[in-house]
Amino acid sequence: LFYSDTLTSVCFFYLFFVSYVVFFLFSVLFSFFFFQAEDGIRDAQESRGLGDVYKRQDLFATCKDHLRGHDPAVLRQVIVLLEELRYCLNEEFKPYLPSLLPLLVRAMQEDTSPDKQCVHLVLSCFRMLGKFLEGHLHVVLPAVVAIAESPESGERCREQAVYSITEFAKHLSTMLDHAARCVHCIIRLLDENFPVSGANGSSKSQQGNGQSRIHSIHVGCLQAAGSIAQNLADGFAKFLPLIKPALASRFGEGSREYRQAMETICGAVLSAKRHTYPASSRQLARVGRGETVPASTPASPIKRPNQNERQRFAAVESVLVATNRS
Repeated sequence: LFYSDTLTSVCFFYLFFVSYVVFFLFSVLFSFFFFQAEDGIRDAQESRGLGDVYKRQDLFATCKDHLRGHDPAVLRQVIVLLEELRYCLNEEFKPYLPSLLPLLVRAMQEDTSPDKQCVHLVLSCFRMLGKFLEGHLHVVLPAVVAIAESPESGERCREQAVYSITEFAKHLSTMLDHAARCVHCIIRLLDENFPVSGANGSSKSQQGNGQSRIHSIHVGCLQAAGSIAQNLADGFAKFLPLIKPALASRFGEGSREYRQAMETICGAVLSAKRHTYPASSRQLARVGRGETVPASTPASPIKRPNQNERQRFAAVESVLVATNRS
């Protein structure tokens, strides 16, 4: 009798121990996989679930499909959609940039239309992305500099490309790695003579001296040089022997523009403190659309369509409808 009671107690203890171990292991595995799945979709905001992640992927796939075309009207809507996604996703927008930026650059490079609408749209998109281009400037900047240096791009596109370089210098700390490319582009543009319209509407070429009329591209180069100097601080000192003669040759050493530019550049070099302009996503989007630019800086002719709050995502709907039809 004693032996059977002992055996029964051992069996009950064994079953209890095994059940406890199995429950513990199951709890650990469940917690591990559950929180791993949650971390994949969680950010600073409240988790929106896997359904929104899949919808987001569909939207970006739609954008990529339409970026491969060359229709400016469709490209305009895609860029508006990207702008809204950038607002909504904020930091979650960054993982999609490595696949989007090469398509945007390609759309800009393959634009053969006379008015270069795709080039204007893509440049405005780059300015709208702002700080999100940090770490991706090596993809975007060579194409922007090529637009600025190419006479075939047209004066308006070249003007907007120089303005984009200025905005990159204002908001991106990685500009230090690409300063030489930008400075040499500015010097080449300052040395170039652009035709200007005379009083009777005729086109005349500048003579390249301090008394000649200054083109708006030259003014943009002046602003770009100042922004790059403020970004690099004392790192810009090595470019002074190159930029100073170019500015003096174009504007004249006695001109107000030359004195102001040299004050800005030399002040930035002597301060030895890098300076950038932080901006919110809404401010950068307005800069991208050319809405909040200085009076001396040209605004982009490509504007976002006027939309009220109820029609804010009409662009998204139009792109999705076009996708369903195709």
